[in-house]
Amino acid sequence: MRKKLCATPQVDKFSGVAHQAPGDFGAPLIEGCSARFYCVTESVVPAGDHQIILARVLRYESEPVAPLLFVRGVFATI
Repeated sequence: MRKKLCATPQVDKFSGVAHQAPGDFGAPLIEGCSARFYCVTESVVPAGDHQIILARVLRYESEPVAPLLFVRGVFATI
């Protein structure tokens, strides 16, 4: 996956990313991920130039795949 994929102004944020059509909750399902969380937003808290989204997990799925980490400005795996 490209760095800063969702932080770009392009319209199709998932162009070039292997994914399935939107799932049960309307979000694209990225292929090869280690976990998926299906959530509903409980509240949104302003935090400077960001927002903190508090959500309730309704369902999750996990796969035996190493997670992708972002640590000190770089991507890494375990």
